[in-house]
Amino acid sequence: MGNEAHGELCGWHYATRHPIRLRWREGRITELEEAASPPPCDVWIAPTLFDLQINGYGDVDFQQDDLLVEDLLLAARQLRAAPGRFRKPIVG
Repeated sequence: MGNEAHGELCGWHYATRHPIRLRWREGRITELEEAASPPPCDVWIAPTLFDLQINGYGDVDFQQDDLLVEDLLLAARQLRAAPGRFRKPIVG
C-alpha cells in the first residue's frame, strides 16, 4: 500500500491463488474483492509477516541494560510507521 492515503492494488491472493483487488482509504483497507482480470504474475497479496521477537530497531538495542525511555520511544515511533505490529520481548 505504500504511503498513499488511498488507492487500489490487484494481485493474487496468497492462500486461494485467485486474482483479487484491494482498495484502501485514509490508510485503512476498505474493500477486498475478486478481480475481473488477472493481475501481474509477480504481485501477491498476503497478511503482514510478524516477527515474534524484535530485539531492536533504528540503532536502538532493546536488550541493553542502560536502555533509555527516550531511545525506546524513538524506536517505537519509527516502528509505528511500518506496517504490522510489534511487541517488546521480555527476557527473564
